[in-house]
Amino acid sequence: MKQSIITFTTSIIVMVFAVAATGYVMNDHNSNSKTNAHSSHEMNASAEAETFINDGKTVTVEPGDTLEVRSEGSDLSYDITEIRAEAGSELTIRYINSSTMPHNILFVYTEDDIRPVGVAALQAYQNEYVPEDKMDRIFGYTSLAVPGDTVDVKITVPEEPGSYPYICTYPGHFTQMQGRLISR
Repeated sequence: MKQSIITFTTSIIVMVFAVAATGYVMNDHNSNSKTNAHSSHEMNASAEAETFINDGKTVTVEPGDTLEVRSEGSDLSYDITEIRAEAGSELTIRYINSSTMPHNILFVYTEDDIRPVGVAALQAYQNEYVPEDKMDRIFGYTSLAVPGDTVDVKITVPEEPGSYPYICTYPGHFTQMQGRLISR
């Protein structure tokens, strides 16, 4: 038990230094409110949707659908990296973790929300790496799924057409493990 606590603590410390070393430093005095995030999103929504490079699979879902998203092996990626859905519709994301480490799926409003939410998640282990102090930037998330788990989250697609990122907030994963929900 003592060894696993030391290993866990060491892992967290390494992740914190790795995030800081790559320039992902949280800047709370410039954080956007939900209203400002939406205003910023309005100006860039169509450009984001058009310029997103999809290196995975794109799917279109209908209102009320349940979409299965998976992770496998040791890759820090989702098998579906672009979800297209009708604005204002409800859908269920079923996350199947077939990988070798814990993951989750967390939806944020803008690209500018990724870094602050991901960095704050480093200290949110007691809440399954979902930072309670950043909930104004988040509109849906699954619980943490350890290898072999399946978890669901029901979300409402934002009314405003555009691109809404989703990330894994397990420590350090947000820099690579991303996708986009396209509200249309």
